[in-house]
Amino acid sequence: MIDQIRDWLYISGYRSAREGAYLREKGITAQLSLIDDIPKHEGITQLLLPIDDGVPVRQEKVAQGVTFLKEQRAAGKTILVNCGAGISRSTLFCMAILMEDEGLSLREAYEAVLEKHPEALPHMKLGVCLAQYHGIRMSEMAWVTDVLREA
Repeated sequence: MIDQIRDWLYISGYRSAREGAYLREKGITAQLSLIDDIPKHEGITQLLLPIDDGVPVRQEKVAQGVTFLKEQRAAGKTILVNCGAGISRSTLFCMAILMEDEGLSLREAYEAVLEKHPEALPHMKLGVCLAQYHGIRMSEMAWVTDVLREA
């Protein structure tokens, strides 16, 4: 199952992301997969960007994923962001594109994803990397207390 965050942005875990026919049925035309075991789907522009959950991600990888999402959004594509469970890594990149596209804060972006995808819970180490990508100095504790608090 995939959840719709915006009319152009979806999120899922591994299972749904493997089903090309299902994705095409949903209108998905671009896919950012944060795991490497996803088959190539005909008619869907894909970027496989494997990222481990629960460990810091290099800023270059954040930039690569955000650039892909921005390019696909600008091209009018309907985008799926997926990771293994659809909880942490995919949430992070959905937040990243909402921050870029809509000018949302970290907290606002998290709330926007969480509203449509109740399983959303990005790992604090990844959250700190997203904050740093946007030039925000933040500790892991601040990520938990300032961004995730009572969302």
